[in-house]
Amino acid sequence: MPVNHCPALQTKNYRLQPLARQHAVDIFELRSSPEVSRYLDRPLMKRPEEATEFVAYIEEGTPQGDYLYWVIERKEDKQVAGTICLWRFDQQRSRADLGYELKPAFQGQGIMGEALQRVVRYARDTLSLYRLYACTNEANEASLRLLKRANFTFERKLFEDPNMQVFVLHFQGLPAYLQRIGLEPFSKPGLVELHRAHLFSIPFENLDIHLGRAVSIQQEDIFRKLVQQRRGGFCYEHNGLFRWALQQLGYTAHLVQGQVYSTERKEYGPPFDHVAVWVETPDGPFLADVGFGNAPLVPMPVRDGAEEEGTSGRYRLEFLPKGQYRISHREGREWVPDYIFDGQPRRVEECEPMALYHQTSQESPFTQKRLISLPKPEGGRVTISGNELIIKGDNGPSKVELEGEDSFREALSAHFGVVLE
Repeated sequence: MPVNHCPALQTKNYRLQPLARQHAVDIFELRSSPEVSRYLDRPLMKRPEEATEFVAYIEEGTPQGDYLYWVIERKEDKQVAGTICLWRFDQQRSRADLGYELKPAFQGQGIMGEALQRVVRYARDTLSLYRLYACTNEANEASLRLLKRANFTFERKLFEDPNMQVFVLHFQGLPAYLQRIGLEPFSKPGLVELHRAHLFSIPFENLDIHLGRAVSIQQEDIFRKLVQQRRGGFCYEHNGLFRWALQQLGYTAHLVQGQVYSTERKEYGPPFDHVAVWVETPDGPFLADVGFGNAPLVPMPVRDGAEEEGTSGRYRLEFLPKGQYRISHREGREWVPDYIFDGQPRRVEECEPMALYHQTSQESPFTQKRLISLPKPEGGRVTISGNELIIKGDNGPSKVELEGEDSFREALSAHFGVVLE
């Protein structure tokens, strides 16, 4: 749907104001600067009147939905640091190009990263774009870092100028999910590759519960949160999303319910205490679980005695009577149960009562304190439990107390790429 005006947007530190005539001085400063234009194939402005004409050109195209052009203004002193824009929309209004530039005095301060994050949210949530493109010179290292931090991936080089590289950020469908977990948007990953990529990219977390937000386990809501908003979730969200992705890739997959073992009570929880994914393959069925926190790194073959390495050592699958199976992990010489499950296909609606229980009950482990955790491909894990940041590596865990909400949110962004809106 065309947007016939450019709305004002805000971030924590900046106002994104629609380009207007009073900004002609700033446009001239940007577009007459050799440093700003170093990687751009455009002539430098020579006269202030050129900037005035450019602003008028943008103002004329905005009502037609051709341009959305903002100046980035610091809240503290109203200084204009640079500009950011969306333009070159396609006829279906499904894609657009991104442009941005900063005055030299404001470069290297994280300003564009904050502004870009807000514009991406606007393009995704308000404009409902399917994808966003950005073009940058391969020598512009700052721009390359900016796009990669924002989850853009390299797509191609420009034919007419091989020094210019095109990056893309997908918002919808399987390409967006694959990009979210660090894979090529139009690739066809195998089961193991997909499982590992998801496990190392999307954190296990319960933050919405402690923000007083209801957690939906419907597919469109899970996709919006875990993929588009780059958040994490708990088992119903993780494995619901993973099951959907497998089906999009042509796998036969369904949800199965699990009952988690309590080492304190020495008993299993109720049905649907946990969900995982049963995957049919030519080599037999596999259990995939990307939503248990500490779990096998790869899908487990549904075979009695099968073992695989995981995020906390070795894991084993065993057959039990009455069509049940057990997943356990090894601690020293002992095998400690994690959960039991069966192979019966389950619907999302069957999971909703226990999903609600885990959000609201004082008996649920998820209501006790906020938690976010992510294993690292090189080994170890980074976790925030309550207000404590825990980083586990080869030399054991290091712990840092996060003092105040600002420190907590900074750690979320630095270690997990999570920004709470």
